[in-house]
Amino acid sequence: MSIITQRAAGFTAFCLGIAVLLTTAACDPTSGSPPIFLTLRWCVMEGSSEADGISPGDIVTTYRADGDALARANEVWGTTNVGFVSTVAQSGTTKGVPVIGDPDNYQSSGEGIGDIDAPGGDPFESLQAAFACHRAWRRANSEAKGPVVVTVRRFVHAGLTLAGSSQPAFALWAKGAHPLGGGRGDDSCGEPRDLLPEDVFEIDGSSATHIDVGWLVIAQPDQFRNLDQRSRALAHELGHVLFLGHGNGLDDNRDGEEAGVPGPRRYDQYCDPLGSTVVDEQEIPREDLDSTPNCGSLMGPTAGCSLITELQVEQARATASVMPGCSGSPCKH
Repeated sequence: MSIITQRAAGFTAFCLGIAVLLTTAACDPTSGSPPIFLTLRWCVMEGSSEADGISPGDIVTTYRADGDALARANEVWGTTNVGFVSTVAQSGTTKGVPVIGDPDNYQSSGEGIGDIDAPGGDPFESLQAAFACHRAWRRANSEAKGPVVVTVRRFVHAGLTLAGSSQPAFALWAKGAHPLGGGRGDDSCGEPRDLLPEDVFEIDGSSATHIDVGWLVIAQPDQFRNLDQRSRALAHELGHVLFLGHGNGLDDNRDGEEAGVPGPRRYDQYCDPLGSTVVDEQEIPREDLDSTPNCGSLMGPTAGCSLITELQVEQARATASVMPGCSGSPCKH
């Protein structure tokens, strides 16, 4: 209790300064687990509305619709005591985030500047955008750390896709959840967990040697019905960055331990041995198929609700604690 109280004193000014982004719960260390604050390094791609006509290599002000979406996403995450803060760079008198160029040198049919071409869910262009943002932040502020977020114009040749993000390396999936998974499954899908910083954040622009992790890409505001939909999509993709897979957040077939108890976690897309299947063009964990239909969780494939379950909270906080850009007493670096 004394440690939490001491950390609370250190966080008071910080919480007050970002009150627009974090809920009271996220800034109140007495509301549960000690607070974790995770810095995001945001970029906007040329051609998107959020770039506001600013050229690649320059800074665009942070007073953007992206900030409204992040504020609402923090409301969703507030019950977990995890809060996300978009850091800023400065160029002259302008404080904001970098504008990056479209990394795609070949525009396919129907694709414009600022678009992500993702046929069949191919993440290649998203990875290139994430890498471009990572490099832009190294130039703008080499001391800034944290996951990468990129606002783009839209996704094309990608069905109804509005956002995309990284996923854990297959070795960190539970055995059976993926044909290539299981080598280190309980390092991520068990308690105590044994995650390393390079497990949760590594971007080098190459998908040939490993899966780049620690990034998400989201379409500009007018691609969504309203702010609530975009905010839930952002909160959902942040969940993927923190190693939450699709699912209802429950161990439906009860083949693992509950949150707070040492042992294996066997739930949802990454951690249940039954793996996933596709239903109506949506990826659904097989163990969820026979569960009672309900709102489910934030990590449902459509991000249709805001619930984050105890198993998901446990996983997300464990991942965030080893992330670059983590601040708070639970952080491990």
